[in-house]
Amino acid sequence: MYFDRELTIGRDRLAAGDIALVDMKRLELQRVQYESDYQTAQVNLRTAKIQLLQLVNDRTPVDRFDVTGPFEFSDRIMPWTNSATWRWTRGRI
Repeated sequence: MYFDRELTIGRDRLAAGDIALVDMKRLELQRVQYESDYQTAQVNLRTAKIQLLQLVNDRTPVDRFDVTGPFEFSDRIMPWTNSATWRWTRGRI
């Protein structure tokens, strides 16, 4: 893991006298904060997937669900059509 490498470097620098003990403790604290942020991001992702599945009324298990593709923003508003509107206009053409 990335932060484990940073801690190894920090310990080597501490042993060489290049950094103070307080700096090493800060590095260790940053690693704990990094782990906490990572776990929070995982929970937020799972929560967002659950909310999206509920919104589209999909019963796919959340562990098997993923969103892929381009996530590009467009300033142009796309017209909304549902299947009932599509059937109605199709029948009139």
